[in-house]
Amino acid sequence: MVKKFFNYSVLVVFFMLIFNNKNFLTICFGICLFLYSLEVLSNSFKMMTGSWLEIFLKKATKNNTTSFLFGLISTAIMQSSGLVTVLCISFLSAELITLLSGLFVIFGTNIGTTTGAWLIAGVGLKIDIANYAMPIVIFGVIFTIMRENAIKGIGCFLISIGLILIAIMYMKSGFENTKENIDLAKYSIAGLKGVVIYVIVGTLITALMQSSHATLMLTLAALANNQIVYENALAIAIGSNVGSTIMAIIGSLNANTNGKRLMLGHVIVNIVVAIIAIILFNPFVNIVDISAKFFGIKNNDYMLKLSLFHTYFNFLIMIIFAPFAKQFVNLLEKLIKQKDYHRNQIDKAIYLNQDALISIESSKKLINEEIRHLVKNTYTILAKSISISSNDINNNQPDEIIKLRQTPIKIDFKELYAQRFKPIYNEIIDFSTKAQNFDKTQKFSEYFMAIRKVCLYLANTLKNMELIHKNIYYFINHDNEFIKSKYDLLRLNLTKTLKLTNEILLNDSLDEAKEHLIALKSLKKSRNDNSFDAINNLLNNEKITSSMATSLMNDSSIAWDITKDFIKISKLILLNQGKFDQTEVIKMLDELK
Repeated sequence: MVKKFFNYSVLVVFFMLIFNNKNFLTICFGICLFLYSLEVLSNSFKMMTGSWLEIFLKKATKNNTTSFLFGLISTAIMQSSGLVTVLCISFLSAELITLLSGLFVIFGTNIGTTTGAWLIAGVGLKIDIANYAMPIVIFGVIFTIMRENAIKGIGCFLISIGLILIAIMYMKSGFENTKENIDLAKYSIAGLKGVVIYVIVGTLITALMQSSHATLMLTLAALANNQIVYENALAIAIGSNVGSTIMAIIGSLNANTNGKRLMLGHVIVNIVVAIIAIILFNPFVNIVDISAKFFGIKNNDYMLKLSLFHTYFNFLIMIIFAPFAKQFVNLLEKLIKQKDYHRNQIDKAIYLNQDALISIESSKKLINEEIRHLVKNTYTILAKSISISSNDINNNQPDEIIKLRQTPIKIDFKELYAQRFKPIYNEIIDFSTKAQNFDKTQKFSEYFMAIRKVCLYLANTLKNMELIHKNIYYFINHDNEFIKSKYDLLRLNLTKTLKLTNEILLNDSLDEAKEHLIALKSLKKSRNDNSFDAINNLLNNEKITSSMATSLMNDSSIAWDITKDFIKISKLILLNQGKFDQTEVIKMLDELK
């Protein structure tokens, strides 16, 4: 109740300020327009990317230097360190890059954020930019009318640039007129106390607006109109770097372990360097003053000096952390360990990241990894259902495994299904549907349809196993040796099914995958031992009862249905995982028909 009252009170005060103070309204409008323009800018790249970004990423992250340059150039072009950081986390989750490369991309994005400050300080606040904004927006709108998605993306890009220029104009105008009514510079605070307070202010503003660019642009506009003193502006610049980590934190919420490690690394790097900059604030300012003269920057051109300070600050991150990057990676791996899912813990998708949806290639990579996760969990449930361990699946002697595993494992099948399968299944279906809606070309539509089929077949294997696992559990230690041996044979065939399917999915040789698929299909022959005639013969010779015979017939048929589903799953994954040439896989499958 108190929280609601506080929130509503803040809104009332905010509305009163907007409608009673035209200058405040102008500044707020400029900020909102700037934030919206950044959103349009991000969307424009989502429309234009196609697959160029991930292709560029693969080539650009071969070593630490190129990873750094990728982060710098991408941020300089897109003017959004948050977007590049979120993309980096999604690529890391997709295992397109390593954690070490991801760190150097982050180092690059920090430097890339300074380009916006240089442009605004050097040009944006010193010329009449409205004359440039109007034609840019006009051409942008014309391009958005076109049919091609890429051209529409270019149109959105131009519109966003025009809106940024207009936003700068409004903020500049708002601060210019504010001087007549109130002098914000009166609220300046000198010394270390002022540095700390304004670092916190910069952090909060950036966290609220989720854009360090917006914070810097607002600070530069205030500085240009003497509404904030130089030292306090520098402190806000430090705070903007700390606040920029909020995007990394948000972007890592659905990321896997490595994505969370990168987020933590980003936060640690920016906070540690911010603390160092606060402690060494005065020497830092002196270095900026001395080097500004060297670069020909006037002593009273505080906007350019702020940009220089911001650049030095971000280079300090590189200087401190780059030499110890490998050790830093080891530390992050110790701080955030790989998740270990316990029996009663609800499992969730660990690779899917909604921010990866802007890139089809990274979306496919993430889905492929998540499918492996779902298959692994399916194996675990199926293995327990036939009273073996999931580790037994990889054993080269399944006959021996069945002889050894004669203690029935009691499970709650519905609970296992609800905890280990259904949540991941739902997330993959949802993610693949969204990815397909993003790119509706036939090639990708067929891929996402195939993925959903794999999920359905996996679900079907579990539904079939639910029908027979109670009988398997019951007959493992049954007194009747004949029915016991038949159910052991059924368990053996299911163990071989899981083993062969696993070898098909993990194999890097198409020829070996073909051999395993042939062996999987040939399991039908061993089913003859549990055929109608074999079971009927036992019944006629009074070796088993009629109820045993009925159960065995039904369960054998269902077990074979499980094997047939895994044959379908194997074929679909071979065709769509991207490991082998699709033409060769189709040829191989045609030979096996």
